Amino acid sequence: TVRLATCVADYRRYELGRIEALLAKQGLDASFEWFLPRQVCRPAEPAGDGKLPRVASLSDICRPEARTALLEQRGIGTTTALLWLSHRFCTNAGEVEPIVLRLDAWEYSRSSIAESPFSFLARRIYGSDRNSLSQRQAFEDTLSKAEVICLVDNLAWLPLEEDRIRIGRRLSVFSGVVFTVPPGISSEKLTNTDCKETVLAELAPLDGDLVHAFITAFASCSSPRFDVAVAQHIAQRELPNLASFP
Repeated sequence: TVRLATCVADYRRYELGRIEALLAKQGLDASFEWFLPRQVCRPAEPAGDGKLPRVASLSDICRPEARTALLEQRGIGTTTALLWLSHRFCTNAGEVEPIVLRLDAWEYSRSSIAESPFSFLARRIYGSDRNSLSQRQAFEDTLSKAEVICLVDNLAWLPLEEDRIRIGRRLSVFSGVVFTVPPGISSEKLTNTDCKETVLAELAPLDGDLVHAFITAFASCSSPRFDVAVAQHIAQRELPNLASFP
């Protein structure tokens, strides 16, 4: 419908602006030409029904009816991967579907306990003043009736488990979800996070050739001070003291 197309276009403009600002802080171009699409893999003992192939492309986990928990460890690139996914679908010119939204759990955890993800995003897009009320209501009403996939970043790093559980349960409003979980999470907690079966996955490690390709692409868009040789050594853990830096 026209209303759905308008709401999606408003969200995509907002999200692309957010992504550009986030990457600009790191000195990176929002074209993502420096990014190599990652693969995801299932650990040896996956949770849920195991519908995800043993190794899949990053895009494969972003689909309706798929509920994927990505193991989050600092520095492995999960946030960047979710930003790339969001950018990929936001630049899907001329196509309203699939509708893919990105939700930052850190920001969402500060909202009202009763606020839905759609209401939260509507406030971020249109503002909270009285003049934007009709736009916010239209966004929430329209998107809540559509088939929407949500990428939830930083859920693994919320300090309070009750916040992770509270937000996890609200994800049931989406037809598909990709969210982050801390290492060592049990199958029971995964299943209970949003009361539906969830497949556990993780970003596949980069081999030597991919590390070199990634760093070369990154260097082309980064500061002249970026040292390709040193970065490659760190990535391959050949300099343990440097590799331990955050």
